[in-house]
Amino acid sequence: MNADITSHSLLAGIWARPTDTLRINFDTELFWADSAYSRIDPRKQQKYRIQASYTPRRWASLEASVDILEHRNNMSLVNDTEHNRAYTFTTVLTPNGHFSFDLGYTFLDVYFRMLECWAYGSGVTFPAAPGLLPPGSITTPCVIPPDVQGGDVTAFGGLVTYGSKTHFAYADVVWKPIKRLALKAGYSGLFANGNTIFLNPNAPVGPLRYAYQKPYGGFAFDLGKGITFKTT
Repeated sequence: MNADITSHSLLAGIWARPTDTLRINFDTELFWADSAYSRIDPRKQQKYRIQASYTPRRWASLEASVDILEHRNNMSLVNDTEHNRAYTFTTVLTPNGHFSFDLGYTFLDVYFRMLECWAYGSGVTFPAAPGLLPPGSITTPCVIPPDVQGGDVTAFGGLVTYGSKTHFAYADVVWKPIKRLALKAGYSGLFANGNTIFLNPNAPVGPLRYAYQKPYGGFAFDLGKGITFKTT
């Protein structure tokens, strides 16, 4: 294999504080190469990251961040396209020693697409015999020429995709009616909605789609110096 690859990378960043209550950071990395060692290695890649924090009051803090990764390998018979994007927002409020409130949200977006080929197992070659594979299975001939596939020649293939969008949110409240007692209540939820290509259409989606929710409550009571009873 020829691994003679020439690549270039450019880094840049900026930091700004326009006011005493606002701070912003931005950095980026740009990468490009004339070839790739493996099919999932990028020939073009961009990374962007933005972080901002704002404190309008001493007892209030707001933060946000954006992380973006774009990934490409447009070589012939690869056509790899990927991205990974994350957006986050958090708020913390502590107006006094008796009350605090946290709130946050994160959105994740993951995507992958590439030409790929595979084999269902020994004895299964193109064209597949009727009834040999489950209805709806991929039976299109591989788009990659046999001389490129290697010794383990596969028969089926096409454009493989994977995508997932995930939402995560939480809220948390702490109240101290008296000095020794702290009451806590909150909620967190994680929701995923994704899809991909399945060789077997009967395969379950698994962790690509789910909803996980957790409301909770509890308290902490100081029994004495260095001793605290907690329950949730």
